[in-house]
Amino acid sequence: MSYRYATMDDLPEILPLISKSFIDYPVYAIAFQEKFQSRKQYFSFLHKMHRVEITPYIQQRLCYVAVMEGKIVAAALVESPHFQPTSWLGAIKAGALSLVTSFWSRNIAKLLQFLSLAKQDCQHRFSNHSWYLEMLAVSEKMQRKRVGTHFIEEFIVPEIKRQHGKQLFLITNTKQNYAFYRKNKFQQFSHKIHLLNRQPLENWSFVRTLS
Repeated sequence: MSYRYATMDDLPEILPLISKSFIDYPVYAIAFQEKFQSRKQYFSFLHKMHRVEITPYIQQRLCYVAVMEGKIVAAALVESPHFQPTSWLGAIKAGALSLVTSFWSRNIAKLLQFLSLAKQDCQHRFSNHSWYLEMLAVSEKMQRKRVGTHFIEEFIVPEIKRQHGKQLFLITNTKQNYAFYRKNKFQQFSHKIHLLNRQPLENWSFVRTLS
């Protein structure tokens, strides 16, 4: 397995990989899924939303991919201390115009508000050398084959350390991911329950010291 920075040419491979990985993720499901008449429509929406999300990471060389036999099998989005999130203008240029015109902006706003709240415990501990793992996705066929672990150990952590990162933070909302990160040297330092659309969601905050 090899690793590299993603390019915009990789989007056709990365988008379905991430959208499939997160189609049942509770944050997105609670925020959006019931609003669609079919799973196909919901998947199409996630595809558009993730295109907007991924683009600034690729542009800033903060989207990493794992490649096996010429195919992308995993992708990660990381935030450096200097990461610049997309603006609304940038989002529209990246393809978000259809989201703005075809979906309830208040639902997107609620999601962003929830994610901001969920991330606060990490942000309170940030230093000038802190990085954040926004997303890690492994293709369905390659799950439970230690691809995620190898990706973290062989590229994500070394690359962040190469850029003088000292800590890697993340949050998750599922017990499965909680167990995965515990096994991969991340230490839980916060566990809270937040409400999204009046539904409770568990939120675990993790950090890994990069020595």
